[in-house]
Amino acid sequence: MRTTAKTSKTKRYMTVVNNTRTADKSTDFLETLLASKSKADKHAKEVVALAEKYNFTGVEIDYEQIRDNLSIWKKFLVFEKALYARTKKAGLDLRIILEPSTPVSEINFPKGPEYVVMSYNLYGYGTNPGPKADYKFLKKMVKDISSLGQDPGQGQREKGWHQHLADGIKVNSKEKTS
Repeated sequence: MRTTAKTSKTKRYMTVVNNTRTADKSTDFLETLLASKSKADKHAKEVVALAEKYNFTGVEIDYEQIRDNLSIWKKFLVFEKALYARTKKAGLDLRIILEPSTPVSEINFPKGPEYVVMSYNLYGYGTNPGPKADYKFLKKMVKDISSLGQDPGQGQREKGWHQHLADGIKVNSKEKTS
């Protein structure tokens, strides 16, 4: 029997980003892609069709540089709700990647999808030398993600890893949790 995403115990996510041939992390692309409810629904339908075609167990949306553009966030939420309904119907997981600059207290994210906040870099992206996530930064991220009604360590514990922020940032210890 051929192993598929549905029969495998390993989760496989299809990641969708807002890059184009001419621009990485294009918010102009998102403005066009999510311009109306019908366009957002069409995009959701296409994403789910691709995930099913290639046997993924979930979809991960990583649309970056939206920052505090509430106009795009409003359109994104319409898309997210359509996508969540379609992924749920198809038996696929949905993960939404958020940047640390996402104004989560100003956005009413729907319950259901898994939310992951990128919390590895204080000032922008890349791997160049410079300040990375420190205790103060991580503590703020935990508070922000908690406002989404989600356990900040959930994804890590599911993988058998555990984070201790209260003990001074002990990250990725091999402790199993129940």
